[in-house]
Amino acid sequence: MKPAYKYKAHPTSEQQDELQRHFKTHATIYNKALETLDNAKEWIPKYKMYNQLTNWKQENPKLKTVHSKAAQETIGRIYRAISGLSAQKQKGKKVGRLRHRNSLNSIGYNQSGFKVNDDTIYLSKIGDIPINKHRPVEGEVIGVTIKQSQTGDWYISVIVDVEKTEEIPIEDIKEDNVVGIDVNVSNLFADTEGNKLESLYSFLKPEL
Repeated sequence: MKPAYKYKAHPTSEQQDELQRHFKTHATIYNKALETLDNAKEWIPKYKMYNQLTNWKQENPKLKTVHSKAAQETIGRIYRAISGLSAQKQKGKKVGRLRHRNSLNSIGYNQSGFKVNDDTIYLSKIGDIPINKHRPVEGEVIGVTIKQSQTGDWYISVIVDVEKTEEIPIEDIKEDNVVGIDVNVSNLFADTEGNKLESLYSFLKPEL
């Protein structure tokens, strides 16, 4: 499984300006890859498209200012989107075409270019971005994505690789490992072990 931990991020004003510049640069990469696919006489595999980055950087030195793995991740977004559209089309649904972008609202890093710390996440070319790390990260970190929402808030998602938890077959569940819980009006709940949580009504009712 590859779950993600989502944290509220607090980039400085300078980092926000730099991130906006990165978003536009990544949009240039996105558009270049999309244009290359549109003009190609035959399908170009994703990893061959990655190799095009070297030529694009020579043509446009601005592309050298973003992390290489993040640039590859932006190209990968196109291939994932095409795969999704293809799946919808096979189901008989009408699908459109991918369009060029003036800017993106997120960029992702995979394999390298990032580091998850206690209260910050380091992104190459950006720096250490403070986060509200409300829960620890468990599993092997394989990537991060930073995104600005429509409301202007910033979030960083940490993608991890964890082993799938083995489900216990119902027939293997022993009676002494089971607790029954009853939710009722006299108590908030009571379990079969005799534990009770009193109703919250006395705390919530208005004073007379």
